Amino acid sequence: MACGVSVLIKKNWQKLLTATILAGNLLLSVPVEAEIKNYTANIEEITGEMENQEVSKQRTLDKSIKNVINQIYIDLKGLNSGLSDEEIFTIANNTYKIVGEPEFNREVKKLTNKTDIIVWKATVDVNFDDSEIKKWIKRDENEKFVLINQNRELKKLFAENEQKLEEFRKQSEQITKKQEKNYVKAAIKYLESEFLSNQKVKIGNRYNYENRITDAIQLYGEAIVLNENNVAAYNNRGQIYKNIADKKAFIEKDIPAASSYRQMAIADFDKAIRINPNYAEIYKNRGLIHFANKNYEQAIKDFNRAVQIEPNNAENYINRANYYRQVKNNELSLADYNKAAELEPNNAQIYFKRGNFYEQDAKDNNKAVDDYSRMISLEKREKFLILGYHSRAGAYKKLKMYEKAIADYTKCISLIEKGENTSLLPWAYRFRGECYKSLGNEANFQADMKKFEDLQRK
Repeated sequence: MACGVSVLIKKNWQKLLTATILAGNLLLSVPVEAEIKNYTANIEEITGEMENQEVSKQRTLDKSIKNVINQIYIDLKGLNSGLSDEEIFTIANNTYKIVGEPEFNREVKKLTNKTDIIVWKATVDVNFDDSEIKKWIKRDENEKFVLINQNRELKKLFAENEQKLEEFRKQSEQITKKQEKNYVKAAIKYLESEFLSNQKVKIGNRYNYENRITDAIQLYGEAIVLNENNVAAYNNRGQIYKNIADKKAFIEKDIPAASSYRQMAIADFDKAIRINPNYAEIYKNRGLIHFANKNYEQAIKDFNRAVQIEPNNAENYINRANYYRQVKNNELSLADYNKAAELEPNNAQIYFKRGNFYEQDAKDNNKAVDDYSRMISLEKREKFLILGYHSRAGAYKKLKMYEKAIADYTKCISLIEKGENTSLLPWAYRFRGECYKSLGNEANFQADMKKFEDLQRK
């Protein structure tokens, strides 16, 4: 039984603020004026007698919201933000706000003498703030990658659930035997639990987006209670445990706590893989945990499996290249960096990582300079440009090309002093001073070393 859909979308524009271009942090094109946009969507959903009407009501609301998100996407594409389609959908899905209470209307209609259909109509008002684009661009790149994957996987789960439901709706129209009816009814009931579970994941993803980690963990747990086979709930919760473990290990230096969270993460990833053994991201996530635990044999198995499932995903090759660096296999490491660059030739970070490999492992500073230069030409984010100039300066220094090194350290210092993260600043002065000393410029050497010492005391 197909669903009938009628959509009315209205847009009211309310000026909220005038935004400037990211306070010098980025050079990306962003909207000059950020606005709160108001949308209203009306959706009709045709359901059957076998379906739980409260769930059908929620399905109708969900479809109304999705139609609003599609309209938000169209508007954001027109802002020339420089973001990908998946980035825009991820922002919209996680930051829209429902205004007031949704309105519902239920109507029963005769399909045949023996069969009724129920038509639900949902009306929902939604606000969206364009300034969310600015916040997104400032996010950590790894965070973005995770959030985009979560949005992609959830969209897939909702689509699969809807497709299966439509198939059983069609079957229900032709059923004559009681046994067949009971089977279809049970199948629909399972799909309803699956839908409600996905709704919990949706809320959990929004909490994760907002960095409400405890709330996200709780919602993923509730999703699993509703459907113990919800692969997204296990994977997303495992990712949170992994992130907490990294924080415990590298920032708080609490190794026992880090080990505990890694075990919880692996347990979730193991469960997710048993449910879906062809989901590359889970192997990647589990491989990173094994890598952090120095369980390299298991890590490479997971990285190999991720590459096997998604051979066109550059990140999978980067992860495996990092493993080969750890075990001192330069040939295979370089092969994977090269493959990643082939797949994403405009990805600045791939050139930065390969440049670091050339400098630190292969001891080929000329090729390191080439890759750092390529990275700098592609990169628009100042926090990464700082690393690019600092790294290229170091390679120039090793090549005894001191004037070029001084120019890069000077550029690095200029960028750092405009930003908030000053951890590299004293070292940029020190290394620049050493270059001046190598050129016989004692005055500049002494000035930079004094600056280094002053910053170190702060």
